[in-house]
This record gives sequence, C-alpha cells and structure tokens, in this order.
Amino acid sequence: VDSLQSDPMDIRIIESFRNDRIPGLGFAFQPQLELPGNSVCGCELLARWNHPELGELSPARFVPLLEGAGLTGKLSQLGLGEAVDVSSALRALGLETAVSVNVSTRDLLEPEFFHRVAALLRSRSIPESKLKLEITETSLLQDRDAVRSNLDRLAELGVTISIDDFGTGYSSLDYISRF
Repeated sequence: VDSLQSDPMDIRIIESFRNDRIPGLGFAFQPQLELPGNSVCGCELLARWNHPELGELSPARFVPLLEGAGLTGKLSQLGLGEAVDVSSALRALGLETAVSVNVSTRDLLEPEFFHRVAALLRSRSIPESKLKLEITETSLLQDRDAVRSNLDRLAELGVTISIDDFGTGYSSLDYISRF
C-alpha cells in the first residue's frame, strides 16, 4: 500500500513548477567537441534545479515528473529561450556556435510548437541553423503524423534535429532512417 502513495517530495516538485515557483531552476552548458581536432562545435543546454527548499534536484528525477504532469512545455519554453539568448550572446562575441536543447515528446505533439520555435528565433534574429533540437527516439514512436509534421517544418526552416541517447529506446536504425 505504501508504494501506491505519492512521494511528498515529488508532489512538491510538481506543485512548485505548476505554480511558477521555480527559483533555482537554471541551465548548464556542456560543450560539444568536433573530433579529431577537439574544437568546440556547439554546446548542449542542460536543465539544473537547485530548489530553495528541496535542494539540488536531479533532472532524472524532476523531468519525468514534469512530463507525467504535462508540464514539460513550460520547461522547454524556458530552455528554448535560454538557448537562443546564449546563441545571441555567442554571436555578439563572434562565435557562430550551435546550441542544442532537449524537447519533449509532448512538445512535438503540439500543433503550435513549430510556430513558437520560429517566432522565438525571429524575435532574437538567430539563424535557424544555430539551434539544434534534441529529441528522444521514443518520441518518434508517438503520433507519427503530428511529430513528423513538426520535425519536417522545423527542418525546412533550417533547425537541426538530432536524436538524444540513441540506442536506449526501442527504435531501429531502419525505422529512424525511414522517419
């Protein structure tokens, strides 16, 4: 019976995010290197949350909770905003570096997702090629038509799409190449 009860910490995490009480949420950047020269070719935005009451929260804990509660759209919007802001700052320094950000399956199922991304890029005058959206292979197993429509339109716009953590899901190379 105890295993059927919700963890109070999980409930607080969801409530904090749902009520826009998300101080301490930020993003770290992991450089992406081009081999063999080891030159930086981009960076990946990674969500980090040092909750003021709950302490350091692992993305492995809070992201699935937000996804289950239908709140990943808010996290993606914050991440996309941060990604284009960083891309803009890097361009001002003369660095034409692509910035990668993870988007959830729920984002890809949203009919307006393409429009939100396009408007965000236009508002900051960021070349579309400087944004890379990382998706999980399991997102390709969802409503194929909706996901494909968003991915096709984003790719036509010039946004790069990559598969994050390939091989950890159920997709085959054949399925991915056909998609």
